Amino acid sequence: MLRADHPEEVFQHALDRVTPLAGASFASVYLVDGASELMRLVAACNWPDAMRPWLGTARVRVGFGPSGEAASERRAIEIPDVFADPELEDWHEVARELGFRAIVALPLQSGNRVLGTVAFYFLDSGSMALSVRQFLRTVAELLAAAADKTQLLDDLRRAQAAVNETSAELALADVAVLDERRASEALVLAIADAVAESHAANTGVGVTVEALVDLAAAHRGTLTAAVEEFDPRVPLRDAMKQATGLPEGVGLMTEEPVLAQPPMRSDREKIARTLVTFLEAAYRSPGVTEVRAAVQVASDWAVYRVSGGDTAPSAFGLAVARSTARALGGRILSDTHGGFRLELPMQCPVGGTPSVPDGV
Repeated sequence: MLRADHPEEVFQHALDRVTPLAGASFASVYLVDGASELMRLVAACNWPDAMRPWLGTARVRVGFGPSGEAASERRAIEIPDVFADPELEDWHEVARELGFRAIVALPLQSGNRVLGTVAFYFLDSGSMALSVRQFLRTVAELLAAAADKTQLLDDLRRAQAAVNETSAELALADVAVLDERRASEALVLAIADAVAESHAANTGVGVTVEALVDLAAAHRGTLTAAVEEFDPRVPLRDAMKQATGLPEGVGLMTEEPVLAQPPMRSDREKIARTLVTFLEAAYRSPGVTEVRAAVQVASDWAVYRVSGGDTAPSAFGLAVARSTARALGGRILSDTHGGFRLELPMQCPVGGTPSVPDGV
């Protein structure tokens, strides 16, 4: 009983051994259910098989019946003969059905509170011997002490779990602050790179500022998309017109479906700007002889590829491209044939980002 982790183990262990020693036919333990006035059955010994389906739903109200009175009055209730007590007329039918005549119910007390009741039912009527009465009282005291100990252990476990949860939340908060600081530092560095890049490449200031605004919005989680309907091939054609820096003698090859494709609902301008980032990076690759740009539609996803050069976009350009892809519900990956792949859903998600299916 002292090694048990849960009260139910203690109760069942005790009933199985005490019931035959006390000469009882069957027995039960009821525990007060939280702050209610009901007690639920938590352990039973030798109850008739016909009653077992009912045991799980059994409830006893504190103050009613022998077990309820034992809990409310905090004393042992002994009924030598149920049929001889006119106040227990409602119990006669139950006693006949279950086959008992006498009842002893004892409260399970711990300090100034009552945990529940243990009740023993006897086939024969008559007052029990003093030794049996003392024996059952000792059993009730031991059950109450063991139950109180296990409840204290449960309280300790819950308190420890709460401490662990709080510690975990504090650790996550520290990580979040650190990540936020790192992200802010990365944003500052990206802005510096963007300014240097715009001067070096003589890029229009308006384009750089617009990209900076998008990156800052993505950093805050407020980057939005201007959704419109268009053929998935159109953003690639727009990007090829807008990209600059194609070296003399370098071939630019395109691959796209011949027939018109199902309409795509997304941000055409952001897609084109992302593809421009990869095209211009490919143009800058030393020794490049051919740059390939392609688009295909598969499984409700549009897949754009830019390959042929081995130069990656700047940190700023790549950060803007990835943020844009996430805002449109897609992602950017390194292509198996070199270069980059932009995967986007045909329908720009609203209120969430879907996962990209394997095999696209």
